[in-house]
Amino acid sequence: MATLMAGEKRISCLSCLRNCNMSIQEMRDYIALGLKGKSTISERKQILAEKRKQLEEELERLQDSIAYIDWKQGFYDDVLSGKTEYVSNLIPEE
Repeated sequence: MATLMAGEKRISCLSCLRNCNMSIQEMRDYIALGLKGKSTISERKQILAEKRKQLEEELERLQDSIAYIDWKQGFYDDVLSGKTEYVSNLIPEE
């Protein structure tokens, strides 16, 4: 049972690393460092810090995209209700 639990933890760890946009090679490198033990903790912390920074930047981009979609949906609601005149920046004015 302990082996199964350890295997599940490994899978969970790998899944999390993959969700952090780590490549297979980066995951291999990270795991190899982990297998070396305590002496590589600083290096592993640095790897995770860099991934965290990248995720924060991605999250900010995603939040900006969501905000744009929310604004656009509100604009469309206003157009459909007659509150706002429709203007498209995709269709050239004649």
